[in-house]
Amino acid sequence: MNLVLDDAEEVSIKKKSRKSLGRILLKGDNITLMMNTGK
Repeated sequence: MNLVLDDAEEVSIKKKSRKSLGRILLKGDNITLMMNTGK
């Protein structure tokens, strides 16, 4: 499975920060979690 995500962000709970990643490609057969962070 390949997924392309626009405006992706990396969210760190411990640091309470967000890092903008832009457009990313997720490749793999075991993508287990995707969630809306309520931005």
